[in-house]
Amino acid sequence: MGNIYEEMRNRNQMNSTISEIDKELEINEYQKVGRQKVEDNLDSSGLMNGDILRQKREDKTTSSTDRQAELPQTPNKR
Repeated sequence: MGNIYEEMRNRNQMNSTISEIDKELEINEYQKVGRQKVEDNLDSSGLMNGDILRQKREDKTTSSTDRQAELPQTPNKR
């Protein structure tokens, strides 16, 4: 009977060790994926911000050109 209890205890210890290792691996994998997602978000938001800034500059240029076209040209009468 002593051998049966010893085997059961050993199996339980092995199972708990294996489950702890699995948990550690899952946590490490989750952290790695989390970091990559954050980095990807920063990269894509940086690109988006660059596109937005470029579009704003283009809009300013277009609107100033439109304003110049709308103003009538009056000759100087000096």
